[in-house]
Amino acid sequence: MSIDTHGTVDEKTAARYLDCRDLRCPLPIVKISRAFKEMSSGQTLLVEANDPAFKSDLEAWVRTMGHELLEFSEGQTQQALLRKSPRTGEDR
Repeated sequence: MSIDTHGTVDEKTAARYLDCRDLRCPLPIVKISRAFKEMSSGQTLLVEANDPAFKSDLEAWVRTMGHELLEFSEGQTQQALLRKSPRTGEDR
């Protein structure tokens, strides 16, 4: 997995956008999970958050759920570009 940790994520590549700024753990992950339930496999989601725990929470969630973290940009507002994985029998 190649993660850009310095630049900004290109918003044009995302199918959907989710603003999780000013939300604290676990709310950003809860909102991402809900958004993914409404998305098709292979679609991308751009998330912005400023919770200090966002990156570590997101990496753990991606590993657990099998989705892809395509890009991550750190800064005052963190940006993550995620891809929903193909379904594997149960809704993730």
